[in-house]
Amino acid sequence: MFALVAGKLVCQEETFKLNSGRRVLLQVWVEPGNLDKTQHAMASLKHSIRWDQQRYGLALDLDRFMIVAVGDFNMGAMENKGLNIFNTKYVLANPSIATDTDYANIEAVVGHEYFHNWTGNRVTCRDWFQLSLKEGLTVFRDQEFTADMIGTDSGRAVNRIENVRMLRQVQFSEDAGPMAHAVRPDSFVEISNFYTVTIYEKGAEVVRMYQTLLGRDGFRKGMDLYFARHDGQAVSCDDFRAAMAHSSGRDLAQFERWYSQPGTPQLNVQSHYDAAKQTYELTLSQRCKPGAGQKNTLPFHIPVAVGLLDARGRDMALYLDGPLAKSHTGAASSKPATTCVLELTQAKQTFIFNRVSTKPTPSLLRNFSAPVVMEYDYTDRELAQLMAHDSDAFNRWEAGQRLAMQRLLNLIKQVQAGETLTLDELFINALRTTLNDPALDPSFIEVVLTLPSMPAGNSRASKSNRRLV
Repeated sequence: MFALVAGKLVCQEETFKLNSGRRVLLQVWVEPGNLDKTQHAMASLKHSIRWDQQRYGLALDLDRFMIVAVGDFNMGAMENKGLNIFNTKYVLANPSIATDTDYANIEAVVGHEYFHNWTGNRVTCRDWFQLSLKEGLTVFRDQEFTADMIGTDSGRAVNRIENVRMLRQVQFSEDAGPMAHAVRPDSFVEISNFYTVTIYEKGAEVVRMYQTLLGRDGFRKGMDLYFARHDGQAVSCDDFRAAMAHSSGRDLAQFERWYSQPGTPQLNVQSHYDAAKQTYELTLSQRCKPGAGQKNTLPFHIPVAVGLLDARGRDMALYLDGPLAKSHTGAASSKPATTCVLELTQAKQTFIFNRVSTKPTPSLLRNFSAPVVMEYDYTDRELAQLMAHDSDAFNRWEAGQRLAMQRLLNLIKQVQAGETLTLDELFINALRTTLNDPALDPSFIEVVLTLPSMPAGNSRASKSNRRLV
């Protein structure tokens, strides 16, 4: 897309040196009186350029890159080649009144539109039905960018938690309602209806699953092949999947169902420990309600990242039967992993872990490795152990939310019965351990200590609701 903006504007500009040594001109254009509010947007643009070079080897291909922000632009932002157009909400930040959320949103949206230079402009969509090819991929890229800017593992988890909260509250509801549609729909009445949380946020989760299955290095190889094959072309979601499959030598034919089948899969997990054999079984099963016009839904290819904790809350080395034993990086390893990705491709499968000396507590769906609703009957003691000790920060938060919700419901019952309000030591000790853990980012501790709720809105709205294109 190309654009022209005419008006009375002023700009902040800086020269930026790329990794190649080439210097480029960066400009942020705004209406008079707003120039002193553009520093964070300029810094975010420079961070985005630097990150895309380091993470994916993608350099800015222009001598000048411009952002223009005007108050009457009726979308959030648009990635026109070399001249990104923004509403002022996602560029201007007055240091005296801007909140942390304002700064985070500006960084994410500036990054999102810049990343479209490659995933949307250099390689674009063959037709509107492939919209998630550029939007889902670019949302994933801006999510990873934001997480990397935070730095710490538990800080990254805060970003992941925010994204999953929004997905569950908005996209899962869309999947369950009359507006449910596939990530790659078959038809549309009005193209503006395509800008949905399914296309954007669920599309980003589909891309994330490639990285979970292939590992970060394997995903990077797939991206490299994708750009090598298709730079300057208009392509499809199948072309992206083919690049991931060919670069890794993996058969990803079944993975196509994430693009063609609507709905949120329900993942049920059952476990069994055999002390005599020192084996631990996880039986995974999936089901998904058929969408409109579907007679049934075929099994998805679901990556389920799993870890096992011993009685002291430490990660156990994993020895898994069968050829699907992958480390969390997605690569086979001679050294036992502490997180592995179980690949559920059938309606029901059982995975057996060997050399399990004591009954473990399972840490399931680590880092929310697939956009599913998981069912597993955790005990309170298991949840408290996960909350206090799990090495996967997302699951620490998840366990804490489940424990807190149970306590809130119990307190309501106590109030209704006229009883004295009490809080058990199990929950208090899990909170205490979290508070006293020096390795945790303060932002993560804040999120863990926040009681569960169902807000009417989300402080960081979905990309589709912001109307980023």
